[in-house]
Amino acid sequence: MRTSKKPSSSSLADDCITAMSEGLCSAFYNYFLARLWGDGDSAYLSEADASVDSEWESYSSVIMRMRTNYILTPERRLDSMSRSSWDFLINSKFHRKYCKTNAISGISTRKLPDPQESDSLESYLDGAQALEKSFYSELLMETLDALHAVYESLKLDNLRKQDLGLLVVLLCNIADFLGEESYLDHYIRDFPGLSKKFGMQTSFSGKTPPSLFRWLEHCLQHGADSVDSNDLPPLICKDESSVLSWARKIISFYSLLCGAKQSGKNLSSGVRCNIATGSSCNCEQLTVLAMVGERFALQQLDLLPCGVSLPLRHVLDKCRESPPTDWPAAAYVLLGRGDLALSCLSHSSNYKKIPTPKQCEFSFHVHTILLMDLQADGMEHVFNSTTQLRYGRDLRLNEVRRLLCSARSVAIQTSVNPTTSDQDLQQAQLWQLAQRTTALPLGRGAFTLATTSTLLTEVNLDPNIRNIPELKSWPEFHNAVAAGLKLAPLQGKMSRTWIVYNKPEEPNAIHAGLLLALGLHGHLGVLTITDIYQYYSQSLYVHIPAHHPSSFPELELPTLLQERFFPLTVSTDDHNRVAGQSESDLVVSRLSIPCTRFNLQYVRPDFIMLRVIAQNLIMWSRVHPSKDWIQSQIPEIVQNGINGLGDEMGDVDEMDAEAFVQAYVNIVVGSCISIGLRFAGTKNEDARDLLYDYAVYFLNEVSLAVGFLFLGGGMRTFSTSNSSIAVLLISLYPRLPTGPNDNRCHLQAFRHLYVLATEARWIQTVDVDTGLPVYAPLEVTVKETEHYAETSFCEVTPCILPERALLKTVRVCGPRYWPQVIELVPEENPWWITGDRNDPFNSGVLYIKRKVGACSYVDDPVGCQSLLSQAMHKVFGLTSLRACTPSTNDCGGAGAVTIDQLVYLSLYTMLGFVEDQVTSGASTLTDSLSLSLV
Repeated sequence: MRTSKKPSSSSLADDCITAMSEGLCSAFYNYFLARLWGDGDSAYLSEADASVDSEWESYSSVIMRMRTNYILTPERRLDSMSRSSWDFLINSKFHRKYCKTNAISGISTRKLPDPQESDSLESYLDGAQALEKSFYSELLMETLDALHAVYESLKLDNLRKQDLGLLVVLLCNIADFLGEESYLDHYIRDFPGLSKKFGMQTSFSGKTPPSLFRWLEHCLQHGADSVDSNDLPPLICKDESSVLSWARKIISFYSLLCGAKQSGKNLSSGVRCNIATGSSCNCEQLTVLAMVGERFALQQLDLLPCGVSLPLRHVLDKCRESPPTDWPAAAYVLLGRGDLALSCLSHSSNYKKIPTPKQCEFSFHVHTILLMDLQADGMEHVFNSTTQLRYGRDLRLNEVRRLLCSARSVAIQTSVNPTTSDQDLQQAQLWQLAQRTTALPLGRGAFTLATTSTLLTEVNLDPNIRNIPELKSWPEFHNAVAAGLKLAPLQGKMSRTWIVYNKPEEPNAIHAGLLLALGLHGHLGVLTITDIYQYYSQSLYVHIPAHHPSSFPELELPTLLQERFFPLTVSTDDHNRVAGQSESDLVVSRLSIPCTRFNLQYVRPDFIMLRVIAQNLIMWSRVHPSKDWIQSQIPEIVQNGINGLGDEMGDVDEMDAEAFVQAYVNIVVGSCISIGLRFAGTKNEDARDLLYDYAVYFLNEVSLAVGFLFLGGGMRTFSTSNSSIAVLLISLYPRLPTGPNDNRCHLQAFRHLYVLATEARWIQTVDVDTGLPVYAPLEVTVKETEHYAETSFCEVTPCILPERALLKTVRVCGPRYWPQVIELVPEENPWWITGDRNDPFNSGVLYIKRKVGACSYVDDPVGCQSLLSQAMHKVFGLTSLRACTPSTNDCGGAGAVTIDQLVYLSLYTMLGFVEDQVTSGASTLTDSLSLSLV
């Protein structure tokens, strides 16, 4: 076997021995091992406490003794033969017997003659000297080539300079002895100090030594297929070579960079290379994949000499901006794109979990003003770093919290000596406040929807928020639903044990509300059929009374609950018949709005609203967000009646006037509801402005509307699918209860079905280095529709993205963060659920990487604190940024900055970026964002 007895603790000696084992022929290497382990001077190598220096000195002495054996005189050789254990072995009976069947190249098998026979001794020594001279000459030349390959490889490692200095001395001695002036000149050029011992070479003989630096230079100048292969050590092209793997990697990287052809793992330059999987469209990208395939990281790149590492660093810089999307995570790490690496890992099946953004209250260098104390009202968790980033010093979120809070006592003003009429007035006022308070959980559930992320073992919901005892049944139900809706959809399934364990002994409204919330989030799928039977057995018996046995006892269920199961018996044929008449004028004609005064007084006004909504649900494509469209919904008789209300000469009596007003209001409200259903979640600005105008016109505060406006703390929106429109209509059924226990026309539990229509299209950008949410500009592209062409617009994160059916690309743009493009195929599918590994947005978290020298938009909103701006400050002698005093306009003083200078600095900072955007044809963006921070 071609191994030594014990690995050397000297890395240089170990590399040289390994190179000789791979570069020397078997006979030469076996002879070297015999010299290394057979001589008494090398016996210390088997000792455990052998030092590194002593090992290298011993190795060098073995090589030098091989040279000495080459120049021994016959007399000294004869003396050495009598003392050498090797010669004792050569002249032994065992060796003579072995040589009859095995021939060893270069080893004399003749018996050593008697020293007294001078003639025969002289002739023997002459023949043996010629034979052994050839043996040692070839041995030393192959040793020189093997060790020279190690020398060239060590020149590519900055941390092996000391080893390089030890090895070059040994190589110079070997080259000088063999008369290889070219090798000797090569070493002296690298280490000029050796010229004092070996002198300057003026004439060169022998072959030219291989040079990796010369090969790399010619490769960059002329290409990988035009370089001289003799500049590569032969050992580097061997597949099994391990000692030169470092140099082989560098050669393979340069080969691919300069256009070498591939044939499997073999390159046309003569070396092998492992290439990671992934697409590549140029040599630079292929080189990056090769660096990944060879497990070459940034730490290894720092070990290379500057001149060698510079082209490879340029490769990384060139690929850093827009690498392919199918690369492995290690490639993105090599490029310094930790954001893309985390995004890649989040979709990997063997990756457990991406850490969520740090929910820490970091400073915006402004004072956060809260309108109320942070007391326990079920909404305090909404105020975190994400909402702080989105709203800044905007107090709307605090106002919503105040409006939806039902945990505080409501004070009413009373007179000192109330009369009977005053008491009646106070009772009426108290009743109105009670109704308003008991309705707040509906809006609070929408406001806090899916805003709490927690583990199953940490779920501890407290729905017992203050309520009025006399009216606590349905309010407690709504409170419990609101408390349960706070839970964000868990990435894992909720435990059945947790649900069953929290089941009360006696059914109550609170537990019913929690069950509804868990069902809306999709957590009840873990229940077994027996669990469902225990929950709903009574309801099933009520639903199928014909199956009751004669002795079946009467169930104590409210009549209202029994009535609610009746609509479930509607046949599917009726449902299909209604659903198949979409966009049908015939069906719309049967839902016509009254056009005569008699019909206006005959039909209930709220039924008119329902007819308007039903008409627009059928003629869905004709709903348009404009005042003209709303006016087109109003019959001419109603419009004329409204216009004639201010005419004193008109013939409209009081009864007709009331009918006209109620019909007008219900028609307009029905049209507004239709527009809301049609454009919910689409970010249509025309619909938003139109509905805002009518909301101000019909100012009537409803808690559920406030919750919808800030759905999920402003982080969720509605889907535009047909099923979502259906559940929205059920939730917003325009027949509001007259009191907390009113369920005559609409079951109050249906008000919470809007949860099934929500989508988490929220996205926030997180700095991959700090783990904090940050502002970042996005360029969003939506596909072409029948109303508009393909359109791109800019958003600032955190924001809500368009629906999946329209979204094509999302690109991180701007000069401060590295670009990142997410390409999508628009499809009519719902948004990805939380925890879906196919979600390209990682459940709403997009990791981004800030460029070196740039500050975040929070720390530097206008872009005057980057490294370039600081350099400009020094150029202009600007030592401080001092603001002017508005009252005195005092902008003087040393180091003061004028407005013109600030504008110039900002423009200068943006100059390079704008130039790139203009030349590439992309839309230009400024280096500042309009933030609500001041």
